Amino acid sequence: MSLEQIELWLKFNNIVLNDCIVATNCYKIALLIFLIVDNYLHSRMVVQTLIDNETMESHSWIFQHIKNVTHNAAPRAIFTNANPAISVAIHDEFLMTKALHCMFHIS
Repeated sequence: MSLEQIELWLKFNNIVLNDCIVATNCYKIALLIFLIVDNYLHSRMVVQTLIDNETMESHSWIFQHIKNVTHNAAPRAIFTNANPAISVAIHDEFLMTKALHCMFHIS
C-alpha cells in the first residue's frame, strides 16, 4: 500500500469492496483488489496484490499485512465474492468486521 492508499483506508474504511480476478493472465495468478468509496463518491483502490492461490492462509496473510500498515484499522464490512476462504480469513483477522457477499457472485 502506498502512503496515499493507507490514508484513504484510514479515512474511508467503513465499507471495503473486494474482487478477485482469477486466471486471466498467462501466469494464472489471481489479482485481488480492494476498493473504498471516498467522500466524493469516487471508487479508490486501496490494496492490490497478486496471489498464486485463494486459500484461507493467503487471504489471512493479506489481511495481516493490511492490519500491520494501517495500525489494525478494521472496516465495518467487506463485500466479497462468495469464496468461503476469504470469509473465514475476514472473521479470523478482523474480529468485528462483517463479511458480506456481492449478489452478483451468489449462485
